[in-house]
Amino acid sequence: MAHAHGHSGIPAMDIDDKTRRWSFGCLCGALLLVNATFTLLSPIFPQEAERRHVSPSMVGLVFSIYSFASVAASPLLGRLVQLGYIKRRSLLLVGLLVVCISTALFGFVSEIDHEQFFTAACLILRAVMGLGCAAVDTASMALSASLYGGTPFLGTAMGIQESVLSIGWVVGPVVGGYSAQLAGFGAPFFITAALAFACYPALFFLMPRGKETDVGDEPQEDIAVGRLLKAPSFSLLLISAMLGAAIITLLDPTLGPHLEDILGYGPGTIGIAFAVIAGVYAAFTPFAGLLGDYIGRLQVMSIGLLISALSYLLIGPIPLLQPLLGPQMYWLVWIALGGVGIGAGMTFVPSLPALLHASHTLGFDQEGVDDLVSGILMGSYHSGGGGGPLIGGAAKHLLGFPWSGAAFAVILAIQGVVIAVLASLMPPEPKYVDAPDKLPPISEEGTPPADMEAAMPVPPPAPGLGGSGAPTLDRISSSAAAAAAAPARPIALRRSSSFGLRPGSGAGSFGGRSLGRTGSMLGLNSRSSSYADLSNRGVREPLLTRSDEE
Repeated sequence: MAHAHGHSGIPAMDIDDKTRRWSFGCLCGALLLVNATFTLLSPIFPQEAERRHVSPSMVGLVFSIYSFASVAASPLLGRLVQLGYIKRRSLLLVGLLVVCISTALFGFVSEIDHEQFFTAACLILRAVMGLGCAAVDTASMALSASLYGGTPFLGTAMGIQESVLSIGWVVGPVVGGYSAQLAGFGAPFFITAALAFACYPALFFLMPRGKETDVGDEPQEDIAVGRLLKAPSFSLLLISAMLGAAIITLLDPTLGPHLEDILGYGPGTIGIAFAVIAGVYAAFTPFAGLLGDYIGRLQVMSIGLLISALSYLLIGPIPLLQPLLGPQMYWLVWIALGGVGIGAGMTFVPSLPALLHASHTLGFDQEGVDDLVSGILMGSYHSGGGGGPLIGGAAKHLLGFPWSGAAFAVILAIQGVVIAVLASLMPPEPKYVDAPDKLPPISEEGTPPADMEAAMPVPPPAPGLGGSGAPTLDRISSSAAAAAAAPARPIALRRSSSFGLRPGSGAGSFGGRSLGRTGSMLGLNSRSSSYADLSNRGVREPLLTRSDEE
């Protein structure tokens, strides 16, 4: 089987389907376990640190340094892979080994009684975990692109990996809380390290050793980054993305001690509390994207910020509300935790298409700016995700948990109002027509049917795209005619795939961390598109549906 090339420009590995599926399954298993290490210590570490009189600010830094190390390493690792200095398979195996060793060693930090030595060991090991996670994430996304490049399942594969990453974040606190409650502080780290190491032989023998090719795109036109960042609409949306990450991670060093001191919860229940936030976030992100398509992305972001503000007022709750709530404050905490997940999803998921629309209104070409905007967005998101625990720990130390949550709620509410005003001032986003239930049939000879124009809805071009660049029925007809006259070749349709973005290590994410971080390296657009290769001369026209971004 020859190497096939998909529309992303990534060649498919020359392997059979069975090996491809097994390799992809092992990659997903490794991703789940590696990313579970990010949230594994959320329900147990703050209490362990308090026993050694470690300040909340330093506890926050222990959480944050994982993200900071991952964010710092990811672009460098991606560039080294792109230039061919490091093979993807080697990067994956080394990164997984680093995560296994550092996670297992973290299980022994509870044996260190000295405060300074304890803090230093935690910081070093968490930073090493972040480096290993960056290596695994970067290599796995590149390998998945090679496994499914040239097939119609590339978008689906990337979406599955994003879901697996989200599951890892959900599972981490539950495993950490209950295993520590049953077998002590080190148990969750030993278990996770052992399971991750069990994936090592499978990855070593199953991952194809086929020739790896460069995946860089052709050089694109330079874009004035400063002009983007100076635009008020663009910078305000970046601030919202940063807050979207901080909405979740601000609670990492503070929620556990609060639930233990005020409500008397044990590590297992605290782990479930963190899992509620992550699980609701992961479950709601598809609906947040769909809602943005119908009522507008900025409107959804504004609502998400306001929901998060209300949730932070109730988590404490602030002392002014405690006499009014009475015994009801206990179950309201759980509702507020779910509200945090919903608000974070509504705040961040529409960020990328909203930023692309903002860049379009500033006169930037959409095709040339999408990878740049994705990278800027991920940098902003990781800054919020890494800074959240640091700020949360310091704010609790100064104000206490209820009032620190109230202060953050005020910031979120102000930003929500600002985004609502911005939504009323910005040009409206282009509207999309409904896609048909089924794509038009493709003949075996590889030529599109004569009624393709009637079968596929084509919306009017977005304002500012220019006449020559906008897809029209005439252009699609001429392309189809060219395809009919050319020698026959199969038409490759790339499935549309929409999935959310996630926080953390350059993730996010739930959802987009990996795509944003490695998008340029892999030659992938951050948008979800459907393309038909209408001739063997390289004539390609977008068939725009609701699932396409601007």
